[in-house]
Amino acid sequence: MLNQIKKSSSRSMFLLLSITLACGLFAAGCANDLDDSDKGNNSANNTSVNNSQPEPDASTPDDSGNTEETYANIVHEKSAEGWTHTTVDSSDAEKWIYLQLSTGAQTDVSDPATATNWDLAFRRFSILVNGGVSGPSNVEIAHVEGVSFESITQVPADTEFRTDVEGEPDERGQNPGLAFQIDETWYDYNGATHELTPRDRIYFIHASSGEYYKLQFLDYYDQAGTSGFVQFKWQEIDAPEDTETPEEPETPEEPDTFPVLTSTFDASSSEAFVYVQLKTNEEVAVEDAAASEDWDIAFQKTTSLVNGGVSGPGNVAIAHVDEVDFAEVTKDSADNFRTDDEAAGDAFKADSNWYAYDMSTHTLSPRDRVYIVQSASGEFFKLQFLSYYNDAEPPAAGHITIKTQQLD
Repeated sequence: MLNQIKKSSSRSMFLLLSITLACGLFAAGCANDLDDSDKGNNSANNTSVNNSQPEPDASTPDDSGNTEETYANIVHEKSAEGWTHTTVDSSDAEKWIYLQLSTGAQTDVSDPATATNWDLAFRRFSILVNGGVSGPSNVEIAHVEGVSFESITQVPADTEFRTDVEGEPDERGQNPGLAFQIDETWYDYNGATHELTPRDRIYFIHASSGEYYKLQFLDYYDQAGTSGFVQFKWQEIDAPEDTETPEEPETPEEPDTFPVLTSTFDASSSEAFVYVQLKTNEEVAVEDAAASEDWDIAFQKTTSLVNGGVSGPGNVAIAHVDEVDFAEVTKDSADNFRTDDEAAGDAFKADSNWYAYDMSTHTLSPRDRVYIVQSASGEFFKLQFLSYYNDAEPPAAGHITIKTQQLD
């Protein structure tokens, strides 16, 4: 009799311990679903080392015409009707799983804040979109309720999209500003059973590639009842009616690499030269022209010097081309370069001076000529004399106007 009592007592203790252990494991499972320790973090910290698109592990058609495509954490079953059933294994609370909708690929992402090769990211029940505070690609979503997945072929014209924004973390540390958290979460949570059930709604997704998709969540559990296996079906649909496909921009004409500069210099003094630097087409102060490389050309009345040869140490040389439009002149338009070899002003006097003199009117006018100048800094410029007089009445001589432009 005593032995029977002992056996009965042992069975009771074993049953009590089993129930206690089962309850503990169930509570722990529920805690993992809605109490992840790092849910307040919007950025998807993954251990991937690059931003790439891996090939699927397998792609196999079945007898019904459906095709299965498998990645490390994502499985697609493409139906004959055109939509895709996707299962994302996001059960690891420490790892984000990235999906690119245009290719269906699970992508590797090293920095979600800068990567453009993903649209949605999954970690258990948390979902990010590649936009706003979560990524650079401007992915946005919207949703409708009470309509069937099959009935939707186009995004309604008045749809208001949203993306991930920063919100005040809630009591579970989640960011309520995430697009899939706004206007209630994508799931309904039953506090009594500790189960997640997808809401009866269809999401519209404007992806990073520009296409639009419809998406409906189906489940959060696999066939064994394990949580963290997000299931949904999705399909590309037409853009809203008022959405215009952007036209390819016309290739703009290549602008001039350097600006055309026009300046007038008062070289009317008989006592001093005006020194000019072609890079800026401005006058520069020079204490000792014979020792300075800060200037390229100099003017005094009709005399023009180059900083080379007998006039300076800059090795400036010039060549010219006649009767060619200024805009058409390039560095290769002439090769007859020369400097002030024997006397100041020799370079501009060679092959007739830069101006022509009219004996009948006693006026001076620039020749139809463009000079190519290799400057003291070694760069090339084109230069054209425009006038020798200012705008006064009567016009005063010795006011030289030139335009210049640096050449490639």
